[in-house]
Amino acid sequence: GFTRDEYWEYLLAESVRRGDREVIKAKSKFVRARSSSHHVHSLEEVFGDADLAARLDNTKYARENNALQKFLRMLDTDPLRAHFGYRAVRQAADASAIQTLMLTDALFRSFEAAERRKYVALVEDVRGGGSGEVLVLSTMHGSGKMLEQVSGVAS
Repeated sequence: GFTRDEYWEYLLAESVRRGDREVIKAKSKFVRARSSSHHVHSLEEVFGDADLAARLDNTKYARENNALQKFLRMLDTDPLRAHFGYRAVRQAADASAIQTLMLTDALFRSFEAAERRKYVALVEDVRGGGSGEVLVLSTMHGSGKMLEQVSGVAS
């Protein structure tokens, strides 16, 4: 709509005026999308658009969203292979049975140092084993919020 296009023109004009070469060089990477609202919850609407999803297919957001959707499908169809909660995920890591480890960023920002160390060790074990991918999902995005609802850690 109107606001999207007007802001895009403003952003480019300000970049040129300020001499911000990074924005000017990266302008082909920007994606302009339609939304019915400017609120954060509208991001799900934006990311649900099939055209936009195709353009974002190999981005961090897409990898995280695909991994979470795969986990939720596995939880529904083969619950013995889907693990969530620290204890269950730790057991899977000890058995080198983790293909994708997903954690929320909130676990790394915990005020308790012991809890942070516990999750850092889990991530290092999964990465060190070489068999698993580690994704840290932001709790500011829908995928991170969904993961937070199932303890914040899953594999």
